[in-house]
Amino acid sequence: MLGESLEGNKRVKASHQVRRAAPAASGLVAGLKTQNVGSTRYLDAAGFKGRSVGL
Repeated sequence: MLGESLEGNKRVKASHQVRRAAPAASGLVAGLKTQNVGSTRYLDAAGFKGRSVGL
C-alpha cells in the first residue's frame, strides 16, 4: 500500500524496528526488520544476520 504518499503531501509518522528472537541451540538468532508508516506495517527483511540479505 502506498496510500501515505498520495494524501495531499500530509506528513505521516514513520518508524522502524528490529526484533530478534532468543538464540537457538546452534547460536543463530532470527531477526525481523519492519517499518511503520502511518497505520501500515511493512516487513523489510527476515532471517539470520550474515546469512540473509537486508539484515
